[in-house]
Amino acid sequence: MSKDSGMDGISFSISNAGDSTLLETIKIYESAVRIYHEPSGNGAGNDSTVRFRLISTKDVFFVFENKNHDFPQRISYQSQSASNVLAWIEGGVNGKFRKIEFPYCREKLN
Repeated sequence: MSKDSGMDGISFSISNAGDSTLLETIKIYESAVRIYHEPSGNGAGNDSTVRFRLISTKDVFFVFENKNHDFPQRISYQSQSASNVLAWIEGGVNGKFRKIEFPYCREKLN
């Protein structure tokens, strides 16, 4: 990643009526010699920004970690095609392992 590069994304939910609600914004960027994933929540009880450091890359897998965060402690991405990515969050919650998956697809902007 060059000094001026990075990626921004958004995560939202869509109701049965077709209304969308912003859940979080996401930044992936390079700072000094490390790459970070920084989600910022949107909504009551989820309005903070947390930084996760890239700890592993292999083929189409990218893993970011912040062991000090309550949940999740890891955020992972797997590229599945040119327009699809599977992401998941995982970590301990009350002493039990938890994993939640999120399928993403690229949308063309007009």
